[in-house]
Amino acid sequence: MGKKYQIYLSFLLSYSTKDTIFYPVLYVLDGSFFSKHLTKQIED
Repeated sequence: MGKKYQIYLSFLLSYSTKDTIFYPVLYVLDGSFFSKHLTKQIED
């Protein structure tokens, strides 16, 4: 181990830790995902 990684998380705007609603989890193992996610946020 010994490596450091940056982890990016995205939540719905309506997400709350106090809710009892469970959401599906999507794991993306793609090195270019962050740039795609950032582009989508800018477009919105």
